[in-house]
Amino acid sequence: MQVMKERDIVQIKTSIQEKFALMEQHELAERAFLRNLSHLLSGAESTIPSEAIRPVTGLSEMNELSEYAEFGLNALPKLMICKLNGGLGTSMGLEAAKSLLPVRDGLSFLDLTVRQIKAIQDTTGIAIPFFCMNSFRTEVDTLQILKSAFPSSHVPLSLLQNQVPKLVKETLIPATYPADSSLEWCPPGHGDLYTVLQSSGLLAQALASGYRYLFVSNADNLGATMSVEILGYMAHHGLPFVMEVAERTEIDRKGGHLALTSEGRLTLREKAQVARIDEEDFQDFKKYDSFNTNSIWVDLHVLQELLNEHDSILPLPVITNEKRVNPRESDSTEVIQLETAVGSAISLFEGASAVRVPRSRFLPVKTTEDLLRVRSNLFSLNEQWELCGDEESLAFPIKLDSRYFGHIDQFEERFSSGVPSLKGAKSLQVVGDVFFGAHVACHGNAVVTNSAEAPAHIEDGARL
Repeated sequence: MQVMKERDIVQIKTSIQEKFALMEQHELAERAFLRNLSHLLSGAESTIPSEAIRPVTGLSEMNELSEYAEFGLNALPKLMICKLNGGLGTSMGLEAAKSLLPVRDGLSFLDLTVRQIKAIQDTTGIAIPFFCMNSFRTEVDTLQILKSAFPSSHVPLSLLQNQVPKLVKETLIPATYPADSSLEWCPPGHGDLYTVLQSSGLLAQALASGYRYLFVSNADNLGATMSVEILGYMAHHGLPFVMEVAERTEIDRKGGHLALTSEGRLTLREKAQVARIDEEDFQDFKKYDSFNTNSIWVDLHVLQELLNEHDSILPLPVITNEKRVNPRESDSTEVIQLETAVGSAISLFEGASAVRVPRSRFLPVKTTEDLLRVRSNLFSLNEQWELCGDEESLAFPIKLDSRYFGHIDQFEERFSSGVPSLKGAKSLQVVGDVFFGAHVACHGNAVVTNSAEAPAHIEDGARL
């Protein structure tokens, strides 16, 4: 980024303050954004060089933590659960909260999460407070479901994520888009959770009510269920922060990884924090063999201490995302969005730890291919409403032609009679425009190709 003159910086900050004045938000939102902007303008090093970190070894494995289950049950009355629910799934063509998308038997991500939590309550007799952190685009629809599911909740069912201005890439002045002014704003990443917990008063309320632990995960990850083993491990050892990590493989080489700093603290290195000279080292998934699943466990007492120490704003690494002010218009103004990530706080918590979990605890749905996988008979729901599948199910290769299956409305239209059976198959690839009938079954390496302009139709009961 080019060096700016002092008067330009003053003008940028003034224009941002004027922008915030148009939106009623807690003053912490503006302060946090200006802190992130100052970090960007200062030209401070935003990369993590390979020479400054080393691989992590000797992590505890989740399947070896069964001895901590009793400690977890004892700590359960002090636990709260939060789902990060700000995403719209725009890459799949969605315009509402992705968590409201039907996944199994007509039940959405959010429906299943609610049932999972109620199953814990039925089993243990302990009512675990549950809430979502929503963006301004997902809160209304989400609250309708949560109010019906938890009518007597004594904590807010939704924390509204802050809104921050998108900045014109060339000038860093707040972007304008008169056709839809809401597109001038964006959420500041899920690292905003810490600021919102503080500004909303929920952190203080939770501590005053005797709660100690918070489990956080993504709303679209149905594998991220409450674990008494991990909770017990955390409580028994007095750990302030625990991150769930999974084994990094070839398909994860471009994703962030866990590492140790020279001071011996755990840290995350994301792709945006890698200099070109270190890209090959960054992608060495055998050297850096653990990636963040974005499921974390936080000691709320320690979090409050850290927030007090840093004037209520955690100094998280700043992520710069380049976008268009209107993502659906390729010629609209180029902007940058300043964001932070919830998991990057791991380096701030002295004594933080990580636990290696099986891949089955990481089932995000980012594409329609992911959605087909979890809707298929490769998975089933158990009595606790948890999505269950073996390791082969998790890695089952699916490739759908993005021209015809990339958006959810295209996907639903072409699978209107249900997704095919994948039991006994090794892979599924669809090329071209294809509509599937009911009770279609795939076997071996199933490949469907239609090179014609007109759509092809797979008849009911077909074997591929």
